[in-house]
Amino acid sequence: MEPGFVSSWAKFVCRAAGENITDIWELLPRYTSLLPPPQHTMQYLEYLVVTMQQLMGPLPVTDQSLEHQPESYLPWLHMVLSDFEEAQDTPDAPRLFSMLPQSSNHTQFITISSTSLHNKKAQQSRRCFKFQVQTDGVSVSVLMFQPFAEASTKTNIAPPPPPPGRKRKRQQQGSSRKALFTAVVHSQQAADSLHGGRLCQSKYESLSWSCSRWQEASGIKFRLQKAELWISRKPALAAALKATPTAKVASSAQFLQHIRHRMQHTAAAQAHYGDRRHRQLRWRSFIKRQQAYSAICKTISGGNSDTIVAYGDAKFSSSCCKGNPSTPTVSLRRKLGHCCQVNLSLF
Repeated sequence: MEPGFVSSWAKFVCRAAGENITDIWELLPRYTSLLPPPQHTMQYLEYLVVTMQQLMGPLPVTDQSLEHQPESYLPWLHMVLSDFEEAQDTPDAPRLFSMLPQSSNHTQFITISSTSLHNKKAQQSRRCFKFQVQTDGVSVSVLMFQPFAEASTKTNIAPPPPPPGRKRKRQQQGSSRKALFTAVVHSQQAADSLHGGRLCQSKYESLSWSCSRWQEASGIKFRLQKAELWISRKPALAAALKATPTAKVASSAQFLQHIRHRMQHTAAAQAHYGDRRHRQLRWRSFIKRQQAYSAICKTISGGNSDTIVAYGDAKFSSSCCKGNPSTPTVSLRRKLGHCCQVNLSLF
């Protein structure tokens, strides 16, 4: 069976178990690539769905049930991980995962809320404290906001329409496995603005950012190079970190080996990644990443808050393939929502 059909059948079984429906074959028409299987296969899939439901927590699976009782789904995750381990010798083996969250050796940002910090100076200024401060021991980022003077009188007033002759710029944005994003302009006026005001032959002008450009502009590439250089000067620590047993195992004995190895080298790792140069490097990377977000938003919106960005249904990350560095997907959509109007659409 082709990998695409295997993935579709796996999604079908997981959805049938999570929605807790009586007849699982009511979901089959939603998967256009799947055909009704033979009778013995149908009986096996029905038995598999019942087995999965017995190992799950509250059904149907919702965001509220996952938030309030996440531990009740661990037996089901353990069964899935065990099956994935047995299939590692097969072609197109599924990727293993860790059932418990794993922390990094890098120094983490510490969030200080308003309950532990009362910034009187910030409250006395024109800007108000937004109840959050982030620090990593070297730098501090204080979240502020400036309220509108007449916010109370405009709460129920609809926003004014665009001036006559002014059109909103509409862009359709989609994902591409070779690019961070690809935006298509659906406005002749907006397409002309991309060419410096000159007449554009086609209004469906496209613009994109490559993943390599994002890695360079956000400072990720520079940070990885520096971190690799500094860890290479400590070969003993580098070898110990590289030899860390994986946490993506279903056996408790193997997971205990991972914990023991991490605890044995935690002090040395935290001393290395928690020094001043690493914290300064993280702060520099944070600034570069915010600048890269600003550049992307300005490229897409053109500095016009009336721009409408319509997202397609392809929300996968450009780094979904194993071995590629991470790229933003959800965070980019949130940043765009601060400077223009973002609509989630299906094309």
